[in-house]
Amino acid sequence: MLPYGADQELDRMVTQHYILRTAFGSDFAAPVNNLTKRPFKPGKNVVVLDVGCGSGIWTMEMATQFPHAHFIGIDRQATYPKNIKPKNCHFKQFNIDQSHIQLPFEDASVDYIFQRDINWDLLESSWLPLVQEFFRVLKPGGWIELVEPEIETYSSNPIYHDYIADKLVDSFYERDQDPFVSKRLSSFMAEAGFRRIQSEFQSLPLGWGYQKLSAAKKQITLHNIRENCQAYLRCSEFARAAANHHLDLLKSLQRWFTQEQQMSIAKYDSYVQHLPDVWFTSKAYVNWHRSFAQKPYI
Repeated sequence: MLPYGADQELDRMVTQHYILRTAFGSDFAAPVNNLTKRPFKPGKNVVVLDVGCGSGIWTMEMATQFPHAHFIGIDRQATYPKNIKPKNCHFKQFNIDQSHIQLPFEDASVDYIFQRDINWDLLESSWLPLVQEFFRVLKPGGWIELVEPEIETYSSNPIYHDYIADKLVDSFYERDQDPFVSKRLSSFMAEAGFRRIQSEFQSLPLGWGYQKLSAAKKQITLHNIRENCQAYLRCSEFARAAANHHLDLLKSLQRWFTQEQQMSIAKYDSYVQHLPDVWFTSKAYVNWHRSFAQKPYI
């Protein structure tokens, strides 16, 4: 297995964006459509903050969809576009200091905060202070939305993926991180003072599940329909993409995982290369959670 590089990680983040859009049926859940329809006025425009923006794909697509709002993406690494981006979209390199969490924004200056898949970098003790900081910078009536995956894979084979998942959970605890934070997002919001909290999750099948073939393809395979009753079916492209994305995620963790758990690269690669067949056979899936809430007007 070749080393996982920066370009591959960018591709993975972009793929993840479209997989989650398909899974949830939208790019966002918070009811912010009314916020983004007001005409642009200097100093009075709607401000949307994307924390941990990564490749910037969510920020840019939302900026295109809502041209009257001002979108700001921040991330500790400058992997976002520098030049080609919507006019109402800006990026800033910013690393959250977890010993003293403070965002570079004034009190009550942001209308909507979006954050996705940032738990890989956050200590367990940082989650509540960060959500409280979101409360500070949001305007009264503003919205927060958090999206995180579960580390565990369900209905998988214990010899391969469950072993890796268990070791990954151990690594989180050893680094003072919470591997199950996706199930606690609404709790952080409530403790920070948010209201109108709503949560949902979607399960992503890892390479299994079928959809019907087109009529033309049915005719091509008609001659052997009696021999193979699945000739009318093929693996869902969404399920295939979800499996490939999850496999890329595990590949990206190779160096981190082998160093933390003192497992040889060869052994790790051996486990990972068996996973697509294991996922298909066991009908494995992963869960993604998203929660949103509103800052009270008073």
